[in-house]
Amino acid sequence: MTSYRNEQLADVVRMVVGRYALDVPPSIAMLASVTDVKLSPDCLYADVMISAIEGAEGAVRFLKKERMREIKKTLSKEFRAHSIPLIRLRSDERGKQAHELETLIDRL
Repeated sequence: MTSYRNEQLADVVRMVVGRYALDVPPSIAMLASVTDVKLSPDCLYADVMISAIEGAEGAVRFLKKERMREIKKTLSKEFRAHSIPLIRLRSDERGKQAHELETLIDRL
């Protein structure tokens, strides 16, 4: 069971990273967004799932390379804590997998 504090921190991470996901150029990914944030119980790590209609992996690379410094800076202001969690960006393939499953079902 997650604590209320962890849920609040996860929401802040989702909000901040989500703002920067909107900056991903359409040539890299179409409509990048944050689909899930899982915070470790000790709040040291935050696994952030990034999804896009097309190019989720590219969105993750762009955010890691071009925006991670700004994400960390914004989080440090928002958290008002001694430390912020280490952000680990991941490509969320659940949408792609759901589409593939629907295609398989339609073939039956």
